[in-house]
Amino acid sequence: MAIDEIRDTVRLIDMGFCPLTKSIGESIEGVNKTSDKLFELIVSKGSLDESNNAATKPDMNSLEGWNYLTMENNIKTFIKEFGREPENFEEVLTYITETVEKVVVKDEENKKADAPTSTKEIQVK
Repeated sequence: MAIDEIRDTVRLIDMGFCPLTKSIGESIEGVNKTSDKLFELIVSKGSLDESNNAATKPDMNSLEGWNYLTMENNIKTFIKEFGREPENFEEVLTYITETVEKVVVKDEENKKADAPTSTKEIQVK
């Protein structure tokens, strides 16, 4: 009897998470398609420097325009760092994520180094 109750509980949990995981999967798929389209838009222009024509760029005040600008700048930074075009945008995202993590860790280390270390030091300040 206890095994049947456990099975029922597992089925209920599965029924609850199935739509959620499906929804998350669809969202991730949509984001991946959008990032691939933006990446192709930027890379298909040829050289990134040639794509400065304002008529072909999206409005920078829109979400699409802001994403375009961000992606373009991230790709330029990647090219400056590695001296080559990225194979895909995921390679750029990995580089940017690692760089941001390094900056955050360094900032936290600096905050720890600047923090008072003893009660005497705190009282003097």
